[in-house]
Amino acid sequence: MPDHAGGRVVVVVPVFERPVTVLEALDSVRAQRRPPDALVVVDDGSGDDTAARVRRWMDRATLGFPACLVTQPNRGVSAARNRGVGRAGAADWIAFLDSDDLWPEDYLEVHTRMVAARPGAIVACCDKEILDVPSGRTRRARRSWVAGDATRAVARRGPPGTSNSLIDAAHFRAVGGFREHLRTAEDLDLMLRLSLRGPWLYVPGTVARYRHRLGETRGEAPSLGHHHADRRRTRAEVLEDFLVEARRHRPDLTTEIRDLVGRQWARAGRQLWGERRAAEAARCFDRALAARPLDLRSRLGRRWLQRTR
Repeated sequence: MPDHAGGRVVVVVPVFERPVTVLEALDSVRAQRRPPDALVVVDDGSGDDTAARVRRWMDRATLGFPACLVTQPNRGVSAARNRGVGRAGAADWIAFLDSDDLWPEDYLEVHTRMVAARPGAIVACCDKEILDVPSGRTRRARRSWVAGDATRAVARRGPPGTSNSLIDAAHFRAVGGFREHLRTAEDLDLMLRLSLRGPWLYVPGTVARYRHRLGETRGEAPSLGHHHADRRRTRAEVLEDFLVEARRHRPDLTTEIRDLVGRQWARAGRQLWGERRAAEAARCFDRALAARPLDLRSRLGRRWLQRTR
């Protein structure tokens, strides 16, 4: 039977057209020394045999915890994760695992031990090892910075990751979960909102493994977030929306976040400029200058675009 130290933990795995890769992720869940209290896999409208393979895995695997497969029309990863949490029941903690990521055997054990010792935490996050599959290059992304001022850190550094974070289920529901209209930067948006609700924990001693671009090498679905053409613009929009919340709850960060908003709009403008999307680039530069009126690069970019029309 699962060890309930730290509370009831439900694992949510969203998947879209990764019939081989997702089974490796599920094997890493089955191998946990501290098993989850339940597993929910959400197939987000796969057009192949992903759902059938997951169902066979659940039928054949020897599990000490309940597992279910939920299928839905394709609505994106945010909707799939939210659907999984909706099926999680009376969970205390949600552990998301993307279908191309893996956990070591001690992942849940170390995280639940940490949250049991430090009640009141909203998110517990460990380091992640990032493998770029085509090149074979690996790097370690440390996440000790989450234990400080999480709001400032997430705004400046970006989201710490979903597959390496244990999230308080009540707080996840209180902020409304993932915003389903976002096709990228949905994790940044969620983590910023969660950062306002209480302390975060850094969890040393274990590491989640991210396998970037694995789907492409296997002929499976790629990661949409990494291929989203307008990811910089979406990040700018998310930060700009969050600025309203920061003014209410963290006025000490208003100036800093406004500066970050301007920088992100400028990056979006340069990205779109490089893609020869001049009108969209101009709008991004305008918004960059609204946040940072003295940004010389945005002024020059906006002026050059005016001359080339």
